[in-house]
Amino acid sequence: MNTPFLKNTSNYLILALLATTLLFFSCEKNIISNESLKCNVKAKEGSSSDLTGNWKLVKGKRVYYEPMTYDYSCKDVYYAFSSEGILTITGNSNQEIGYPNGTYEYNFQKVPAENDGHLPYVISINGKSIPSEVVNNILEINNSSLDGEILYLVRIE
Repeated sequence: MNTPFLKNTSNYLILALLATTLLFFSCEKNIISNESLKCNVKAKEGSSSDLTGNWKLVKGKRVYYEPMTYDYSCKDVYYAFSSEGILTITGNSNQEIGYPNGTYEYNFQKVPAENDGHLPYVISINGKSIPSEVVNNILEINNSSLDGEILYLVRIE
């Protein structure tokens, strides 16, 4: 007897497993986890559309000239975003990657939907616009399209 493919129960299970696996890998992003960091950093819950509060720089990547990844999870480099549009950076005295200590003007806004393939937000720091997004309380500032760095910050208490 010739049974159609989808009428066989084991084929349904295989298809369900295949679909679940495909969904898992297609939704995976370049997210930092505590397993990939030297020191654990506890994230504070917050909005993905609002940067107001304190953030800790945990990782930075240089992807073009002399590619390198820096783990900052054990260092005290902080980015404080105020509701008035002021960013204050402290603890980055060595400045291997990222912005130097100081105070900057910033703006965080959603970009139009037609920017397919790009991050959904732009952060402007002192007038320079950089693609960014917040996922699972991790801020990615991705300046790699201009031969810049990728910074990962965790929202903290």
